[in-house]
Amino acid sequence: MAVVVVGSLFLGAGTASAASCPESRRYATAVEANFHLFDTGGYTRPQADGLVDMEDMRRVAYEGSALSQVREAARYFYENPAEFRHMDGIRDGWRTDGLVTRDDVNAAIDYWTNECGESGNCPTSRHNATVVRNNFHAFDTGGYTRPQADGLVDMEDMRRIAYGGAAPYELREAGRYFYEHPAEFRHMDGIRDGWRTDGLVIRDDVDAALQYWANECG
Repeated sequence: MAVVVVGSLFLGAGTASAASCPESRRYATAVEANFHLFDTGGYTRPQADGLVDMEDMRRVAYEGSALSQVREAARYFYENPAEFRHMDGIRDGWRTDGLVTRDDVNAAIDYWTNECGESGNCPTSRHNATVVRNNFHAFDTGGYTRPQADGLVDMEDMRRIAYGGAAPYELREAGRYFYEHPAEFRHMDGIRDGWRTDGLVIRDDVDAALQYWANECG
């Protein structure tokens, strides 16, 4: 079977812990283009099952006979497990089971394409997250419809500030954006915990997402 090399897949020493949107998209594209190879752990498993797990990534990276560029793609996801979990959970509300299908990889590629700035989600998410950060108390209280703040913002807070409160227009628009784009809310929710989410966003989560989007928006 032919091995497809997509772009330059060289990963220099020391960069594995610094995952970024363009890198993740590039390496995921390599996984998709060579999915059967990854599915069989670099042809070290007897047959394909349509699923790629971290053991497959390890085998391709360190045991198989794949081209060096493809091994680097496997090493990237093996050494950046949060990025693997991103592929794993993107089609199921960030719930993960340790198994990635080809459809998961394609969904992650689409997501990273948007976040890398080619389709515009990143600047919009950053703008609205900035509004949340600068008015966190208002969001924390659902547009002042809750009796007190608890340091946590959930989707109900977003709904209240968007549709039920008397907040200024810019705040209502930010609330509506995250309420109508739950994947972007989950991005804030999970960014500091390897994309594991609990439905609750604190101020530090917003700051971390802002830093991420600032880097990815260019």
